[in-house]
Amino acid sequence: NWSARKVREMVLGRTPANAPKAHQHFADFIALIYQHLRPRTKRHPIFTDDQLNRLTMPVLAILGGKDVIFDCAAIQRRLEQTVPHVEIRFIPEAGHFIPGQTAPIFDFLCRATSALKAS
Repeated sequence: NWSARKVREMVLGRTPANAPKAHQHFADFIALIYQHLRPRTKRHPIFTDDQLNRLTMPVLAILGGKDVIFDCAAIQRRLEQTVPHVEIRFIPEAGHFIPGQTAPIFDFLCRATSALKAS
């Protein structure tokens, strides 16, 4: 329906009319998910500064500057202040859905596991 489509567009962006077939298949898949999605009605859990400060593992946060769900600039500032081993990829033009992050995630995991093996 119209409202569900508008929410998807806010979160994922509008599917261009001339989108490649793979993009259209993905959009159709997301539409199917939204048909059966039960949206979160409770607030997201918020960890305390102390809990974040106690994280000992490397943390990767990929944040979009145009996210309509989270204030990613505030999240970035908070993570930088509280998480000891945080790496942040802030993508100003990205929204909540941030495609194309496979290589950065893979690189992060390789570095993190190499660091664990070295220690």
